Amino acid sequence: MSTEICLRMAPALAGGTVRYLNAILWALAIADGRVRVELDYRLLTTKDCRLLLLNSRGDRQSVDLQKPMPSREWIMEPQEHNSLMEAALCCLADTSEAEGAAERLLPQVGESLLEASTRLWTGLFEKHGLEVGVAESAEATEELGRFPETTWLGPRQAQSLHALRISPEHALKGETELRKMIQPSVGQETLDTINLTAGKMAALSKDLGAELRREEPQLYASWNRFNRDLNKSSSLMCKRARHYLSNRGGISGARTHLLAQSLRPLDLPQQEQLSLLVPVASFRLDLDNLENYISYMKSAALQPSVLVPTL
Repeated sequence: MSTEICLRMAPALAGGTVRYLNAILWALAIADGRVRVELDYRLLTTKDCRLLLLNSRGDRQSVDLQKPMPSREWIMEPQEHNSLMEAALCCLADTSEAEGAAERLLPQVGESLLEASTRLWTGLFEKHGLEVGVAESAEATEELGRFPETTWLGPRQAQSLHALRISPEHALKGETELRKMIQPSVGQETLDTINLTAGKMAALSKDLGAELRREEPQLYASWNRFNRDLNKSSSLMCKRARHYLSNRGGISGARTHLLAQSLRPLDLPQQEQLSLLVPVASFRLDLDNLENYISYMKSAALQPSVLVPTL
């Protein structure tokens, strides 16, 4: 018996939050029958009309349409399209994919939200057998199915995980937990070693001075100069080490913030808190190779949450 899946969703701006794409991918991955998307304007919320973006520092920013809840008759005007495009690119990280992603996902001039959503989902999934239509049911209830919470991992995020020596599972616990694991260890062992070495050298020098004063007093003046230079050099070394490691800790903190917010913005699921535009523009999610992600999801165990690499 074939399994048919029907997803009912709002015609959201630029594909809406990532959960819409995730639901379609999972449906295509597990269904052995027809998969259909029904777009229902009655399900539209203010969140569906807002771009939830992530800038280069990992701070979430939003860009709204001029009308928070446009009417069914609304169409994208040239001036609003240009303003929306400019605002989106200002909020997104400056990547080679950002402009192309925005042009592809945003409604074209003259399109309504329903027309733009139909064009987007049909263009992305028609070759995979997805049917896209307008909901005819009298009941306006969202139906996205029960699929694993899906988080997209881009190459930049993977590099950060490697640099910070953090597993993806730990990264998905959110920024607060991530900082607890990382910050105490940043350079502290190195700083402790430098301070211990400086202390040992000072103690050895002090013993040498006492011996010279007792056994070879003619060398004591030379030792005084040596000891003064040693203390000065040790103090400078410790000072520079603290400064360097503090700066490195700041860089590590900024990287931690960006990584955590990319994977779990505001300590909430990525698929609920970021627009589709973000993984396409910043995580290199490839909309032209969706079959790779569908295959990955087919092979992934149906766990409560799944991390999907974009490359």
